[in-house]
Amino acid sequence: MLVHALSLARAHHRRAATWGLDILTGTAPGSGEQVRQVFDRAWTVDHATGELQESYQWRIDGVDFELAVEGGRLIRTPGRCARPAVTLIATNAALADVVTGRRSVTEAIDGSQLELKGSKAARRRMFEVIGFPLVRLGF
Repeated sequence: MLVHALSLARAHHRRAATWGLDILTGTAPGSGEQVRQVFDRAWTVDHATGELQESYQWRIDGVDFELAVEGGRLIRTPGRCARPAVTLIATNAALADVVTGRRSVTEAIDGSQLELKGSKAARRRMFEVIGFPLVRLGF
């Protein structure tokens, strides 16, 4: 019974984590219809990134969008980013595996499931501003 309960808890955690990821990446039902989506990142703002102005190019399942951080806001806009600090290419499934702790970013890169371009410092900032647990980076 305990094993079953733990299995259900893990499945619920994964669904909750990927639900948020689906909203961020625009893969949640109905979220791709909006031209621009603004997220309040008050829960991820810290001293180091509080006034950050930076853009990131993401391609998830072949769909390009820009994630721009403007202080306390994170803005997702469909299309390509002019000067990204970081470029991330992955499938939604691979990104979900990283977010839920099934693999680290380094493991996903080594397994050709995720591609990152940009300085190590910029990559850390990007993951920090989206509220990603930095312990899972692995680089």
